[in-house]
Order: sequence, then C-alpha cells, then structure tokens
Amino acid sequence: MPGLLTGQALRFMCGEPHFAAFLLENPMTNNDIEVVIYKILAYLYECKKAGKYPDFMNLYPNSCLLHIPKPYWSETLEDIVGAGLIQGLNHYKSYDGDVWQDNGVRITLKGIEYLRENNGMQKAKEFLGFSFQSVLADRVCSLTNKM
Repeated sequence: MPGLLTGQALRFMCGEPHFAAFLLENPMTNNDIEVVIYKILAYLYECKKAGKYPDFMNLYPNSCLLHIPKPYWSETLEDIVGAGLIQGLNHYKSYDGDVWQDNGVRITLKGIEYLRENNGMQKAKEFLGFSFQSVLADRVCSLTNKM
C-alpha cells in the first residue's frame, strides 16, 4: 500500500530499532477513535451496572479519562449519539463553539452491544489494559447512587 512505512523505513526514521518495533506491534494510540469511543462507552456502561448517575464532566475532553482536543471530542460525541450508542445529550452550536448539555447521558442497548461485540472495542480494551480499568473504577465509585 502506498504511504505505509515498512519496518526498515521506521527504524531509519526513528533511529531506534526498539521504538520502531513497538510502533509496528502496537499501532493503536491513546487518542485513536476506537480508544476514545471505548473509554466513553465503558464509563457509561460501568455507571449503569453500578447503579450510578454518570458525571458528564468525567467525559470532558480534558478529563482524566480522555485527554483529547475539544473539536475531536465534540465530533466523536456527534458520531456516537448519531449512531444511537448513547442518549441523553443535547448539542448546540454557539458563538464559542460546540456546547453539549447533559440530560441524563446513558449508554443504550445498541451501545452495550457495540462495546461487547465490536472488534475495535476489544482491541482498545486490550490496549488500555488494567491501568484504565483502575481509573475507570475509581471514577465510578465516586459517583452518586441512583434512587
């Protein structure tokens, strides 16, 4: 495929064979769309299972879960709301940019199915590993119980 780098080209460009090998074996990064979507859906699903109200601030672009640019975050939310994976968010365009209003954000059954069955979600889960699950558990434990 044109535009793809071979292992030899990466080693030459990076000047470090170990780094180049890492890139070839681990093509996913923390801000890849699959990883971002996984983090959002996993958070909402864990809240649902724990009977907790999600705190939308935990899903902000600068939160401890995401760390992504606001335009990327907003476009991703548009995509997953539009796909029916989550509900309970209103989106407005304003002079200052995109505004998202939380009206009881939650994962849908379609979102749970996507989280469980999509290959990209499984790869993102593996990529994030135990450290993300630990942060996720901490965020969910700190939330208010549903009545």
